[in-house]
Amino acid sequence: MSRKYFLYIPGKNIIKEYTPRMKLNDKKIKYIIREKIKRRSSTEIAKEMKISTGYINYIYKKYKENGEYMIV
Repeated sequence: MSRKYFLYIPGKNIIKEYTPRMKLNDKKIKYIIREKIKRRSSTEIAKEMKISTGYINYIYKKYKENGEYMIV
């Protein structure tokens, strides 16, 4: 059974149905960072893991800023 999520946009009185962003476990985050360090493209990794390219870049950017694997 799947849950339905709704997003309310204030000021426009719009309610949209959406699916929340998938949470990645530590193993997947470490894999993404390892592959980016090896200079693999974000597009290739994103297609393989079925997530957006922007999310790959976000994870790697946070890693470069903090030097840690943890993403909150």
